[in-house]
Amino acid sequence: EENLEILKKIGTTVYIFCDLETLFQRVKEDTSRPLLKVENIKQKLNSLYLRRHEKYKKADFTADTANLTPRECAIKILEEIR
Repeated sequence: EENLEILKKIGTTVYIFCDLETLFQRVKEDTSRPLLKVENIKQKLNSLYLRRHEKYKKADFTADTANLTPRECAIKILEEIR
């Protein structure tokens, strides 16, 4: 909560959201994520989602990126915050 309030004071906050299956497909081969160096990545993602989602929803803007490329996501965010 405190971190979000600090971020909101200095700029626009964006919750970059997608469904858990899409998220899993995007990160399952990514070895650079310490929190996902576990046996069951899907279970860990679900646990993180349940813990963080309500906080993240308080961002100024939510971008559902499930069907977007990184470029399309960036464009969507830029259009929304302008």
